[in-house]
Amino acid sequence: MRPLTAVLSLGLLLSLGGLYWLSNRFAVAAPADRIGIVEVASGVVQPTDMAMWPGRDDVLVVLGKQGTAWWIDLDAPTEPHVWFSKDVPHASELGLLGLAFDPDFATTGRFWLHHSAQEGRQLQGRLVRMRVGDPSDPSSPVTEEATVFQVDQPYANHDGGQVRFGPDRMLYLALGDGGAGGDPKENGQDRSTPLGAIVRLDVRATPPEGATVAIPADNPFVGQEGAHPAVWAWGLRNPWRFDVLDDGRLVVGDVGQDAVEEIDLVSAGDNLGWNTWEGDRCFDPPNGCSSEGVVPPVHVYGHDQGQSVTGGVMYRGSAIPSLVGRYVFGDFTAGHVRSLVLPEAPGGALQEARHEAVVGGMVSAFANDAAGEVLFTDFGGGRILRLVPDG
Repeated sequence: MRPLTAVLSLGLLLSLGGLYWLSNRFAVAAPADRIGIVEVASGVVQPTDMAMWPGRDDVLVVLGKQGTAWWIDLDAPTEPHVWFSKDVPHASELGLLGLAFDPDFATTGRFWLHHSAQEGRQLQGRLVRMRVGDPSDPSSPVTEEATVFQVDQPYANHDGGQVRFGPDRMLYLALGDGGAGGDPKENGQDRSTPLGAIVRLDVRATPPEGATVAIPADNPFVGQEGAHPAVWAWGLRNPWRFDVLDDGRLVVGDVGQDAVEEIDLVSAGDNLGWNTWEGDRCFDPPNGCSSEGVVPPVHVYGHDQGQSVTGGVMYRGSAIPSLVGRYVFGDFTAGHVRSLVLPEAPGGALQEARHEAVVGGMVSAFANDAAGEVLFTDFGGGRILRLVPDG
């Protein structure tokens, strides 16, 4: 049996949201440049994802794991306002997991929500199309239109679940390997399933007859025998939060198993290696695993520094010059925020990260505000925080 410290995962921690002692478990070095943290809002219960309201630089929407979504007036952040609520299973890593606004939200009022569901005894992940009555008013009513993509989940953890539109106007959905530990279903290296993969969908196109969603014709495995056509990249364990770069690549935080957390720079068709690899080391087999066809991570850190990476965002602001050109991410257990410079491509030397701040809370999601500054969430404390120049 592995020691408890080796098997603590995001799923266990998400189900124990009050476990604050973990946030200070790991010592972290002082930041190279002094950066401060300010509280933007509080009172959000177990935040899992957030995004700015399109066309409004003063409204932030936040998903709560247990089924409630809020909107926050950033110009007068008193109490968060309930946006909508949905009855979802929320044990372990289940719940409301990801949200993305339509590129033409101002005219369509549509957004896409990924959440956990249960049909009989079968757990599922569902991507649903939603609509808000007035795209300029977050207090207007929300309705659900249709389920566009669905996958059965064998276990209650490793759901990933974030959704974002790319510059190609396609929707990207990150799904974990289906759960338990060690990938017992071998989904990570199975291209026939969307589990353990980044899925790419054309949710705005009319689906073919008999289908609920359109698959982009240029997805890398379309037409290949034994491959799911929606799979865009594969070999992931639990991709907990990603960012989309201007060139269409994704930067993914993939939560590790026994020893290593990783940041991946991901392109179409990439195999990130799980469960043959965990970060930069062999997992199954424990020695002598092949690296052929596997895209290595660009950054790893060991479980002496943190045990559950939270993928972040590129810094797109100007208030903190030391962060310009850097990718900012965190760790759910260690409660730290770090940054690194992304390489041009994976495969070279692993990039070193710089400590920026110690949060004293469970970092569960990141977003850029309208000015490109970095917002992030404290899962256990229900806070929305912002990085600012110290002083």
